Amino acid sequence: MVFGGIFRTEQLPIEATEVSVISGEAFAALMAAQDSPTSQSEVAQPAQPVGDNEAVDVPAPETTPEQETPEFAPAPSADDAPDVSELTPLPDAEVSDAAPVLPTPEPEVAVEAPETGEAPVPQASVRVAPESVTAPDPEARPDPVEQDAVQQAETGETVAEPQEATAPEEAATEIVTEAEKPAAAPETSLR
Repeated sequence: MVFGGIFRTEQLPIEATEVSVISGEAFAALMAAQDSPTSQSEVAQPAQPVGDNEAVDVPAPETTPEQETPEFAPAPSADDAPDVSELTPLPDAEVSDAAPVLPTPEPEVAVEAPETGEAPVPQASVRVAPESVTAPDPEARPDPVEQDAVQQAETGETVAEPQEATAPEEAATEIVTEAEKPAAAPETSLR
């Protein structure tokens, strides 16, 4: 009792089933009594068809034909060997211990061209639009329609309020990811 009686053990109820032991003969007798049901009513037999007492012709069993045993062909004798006198012998091959000298291939000079993307890298922009728009003047007010600034005339006539220059906000046709941004470092060194 390390923990001082914190854990309590409760006795669970034990379930028991009564069993009776019987011999093999008694078990066989019980099973035989269950397997053979008693028939309380007799099953009516179907009536035989009434017909002429004609004898049915039963075909005679077919006789199997005798199998012929194949005759074995006689084995060829040594006298029937093919004539090899007309064959010419193969010429003797020249064998030398020196290895043949192979011509040396010209070394291939690999020209390493810098890998540059032929497609222009799109310019990063905060806004995405169907048509790309370059950055407007910092003095221009953002507006979807581009307008030039109108100055007051010096003729003295009263004119409406002067209008400020407006330009659409900068936009790109697609979102530029980090992988598409051009690297600031040179691709090849000058050495």
